[in-house]
Amino acid sequence: MESLRTAGAMASLAKETADDVRDSNYVEVVGEAVTAFATYKSDCKPHPGCSSIVVLRPSGDEVQTGTSGLHHVRDLKANIAESLQIPRLCVELAVGGSRLLDDEKLPTDTPPSPCIVTLTISAQQAHDRLVKACISEPEVLEAVEAIRYTSCADDDIAFQALRSLCWGSEKGPTIRAAALRALADLACGGHVDAAAFIHLSLTSLRESMNNQENGAVDNFCTYAPWDWKDPRLAKHVYEAFTADQNVRVRQAAIRLVANAVTKGDDSSISFLQSRLECQKEDTLVRRMVAGALIRVAREGHSSAVDAIAVCVHDEDPVIQRTALKFKGHWQH
Repeated sequence: MESLRTAGAMASLAKETADDVRDSNYVEVVGEAVTAFATYKSDCKPHPGCSSIVVLRPSGDEVQTGTSGLHHVRDLKANIAESLQIPRLCVELAVGGSRLLDDEKLPTDTPPSPCIVTLTISAQQAHDRLVKACISEPEVLEAVEAIRYTSCADDDIAFQALRSLCWGSEKGPTIRAAALRALADLACGGHVDAAAFIHLSLTSLRESMNNQENGAVDNFCTYAPWDWKDPRLAKHVYEAFTADQNVRVRQAAIRLVANAVTKGDDSSISFLQSRLECQKEDTLVRRMVAGALIRVAREGHSSAVDAIAVCVHDEDPVIQRTALKFKGHWQH
């Protein structure tokens, strides 16, 4: 690591950096990977009375994060990630142009001379990790989450890395599901190849379900897009199995439709009403349907309002209480 500059030069650099950040009026957007910068100022000698680190966001806003008890770079990265609510692998730190590694001790200086540590938000550490051999599943998932956070519409490197994780059974369903979710978010952001890949994957999934292939049901449930940025990308495929005889399939399909349905989707709302009216339907399915209908009822869908009104006498006490609560709020 390069030696620190003199106290005067460092103070000048700190001021210039802060001014540049404020003057740029840069708005940090999730997905623009390597262009988000902030500066950390600290009297960095790790001791009980150490002053807190001042975080300057690209917008110029300051975030406080304590340094008490921190000794290594990895500890500072974890603190920064928690403060900014970003994946830890997105945090890159450097001093004087030299990258700080996780196992290094925090740089020190003699107060009152400040120690300037520069933060870059980037997925480079995640990409570096994925090319290594014999990394554990949790390590892969952490890398995928970092790439998902930083990827943007023209990020072909992210697309290639995520797509490679979707091939081969040795990756495991959890890793493939995480990679597919990240690709779906990339597609939602406008990446054409990612959108094509998602369409191809969903088409293949539908065909395997129609052909009743071994493992199709497990895949259908594992890859269900609960936490996709836009679950509507998969609605047309999952909606086709909302009446499947397998209760696991129905639960997965109806959960997706319940999450994605909107006030203007009369066809889906009508189907959900039929599932709610069927007292022999699976309890979890009926409760998910009730929740979805209440959501669109609050938006003013009249048929949904009527369907929930009937539920004040439902045999399921959970649905009955939910309907009564909705009725009370709606009347007011």
